[in-house]
Amino acid sequence: METEAPAVPPRVLASFVRLAQAGVWVPLERPCSVYDFLHGALNVDDAFILSRIQTILLNSKVVDDMDGAWLRAGSRLALSAAMPGVVGAALRRNGLFARLREGIRCQAAEQTEEGGCFWLELHVYNSMIAALALPLLTCGFAVEKERMPDPLRPLVCKAPFPTSSVNHQFVRLPAGQASFLS
Repeated sequence: METEAPAVPPRVLASFVRLAQAGVWVPLERPCSVYDFLHGALNVDDAFILSRIQTILLNSKVVDDMDGAWLRAGSRLALSAAMPGVVGAALRRNGLFARLREGIRCQAAEQTEEGGCFWLELHVYNSMIAALALPLLTCGFAVEKERMPDPLRPLVCKAPFPTSSVNHQFVRLPAGQASFLS
């Protein structure tokens, strides 16, 4: 993954901002850890994960241990770069003020890969939107038809498995479709 300059054109990136903040649905074939999702499904490299993704919330709980936090059907994941101020310092993964949030920390979950395909609700904020736009377009995601921005309509395709609603459209950058990004 290119970590600094995404190869996503400004018109596509601008339309992606609201989608990412409001949430998109990412297909997963089986339960996995947050780390496995970032590294495997989104193809994000370790250096980027460790240095740039500073705040991770899983079902409204702060994640410090990405290997111990598991994504399953019904999971809601939020990703953010470092946020300013006291709140940002308190929510930062393994930060100095981590003890302030003991009650809202995501506890290690049972690690099981049992279960079938499901849709992960993913929210992405601040500079993570630009950084993760290309990995998300490559992985693919679903969004409600009425929220689908025009620049992404050419990428609508068949979802890998049924969505929870007929009102969703699936978007994915086809392999070798670099021409869309130029």
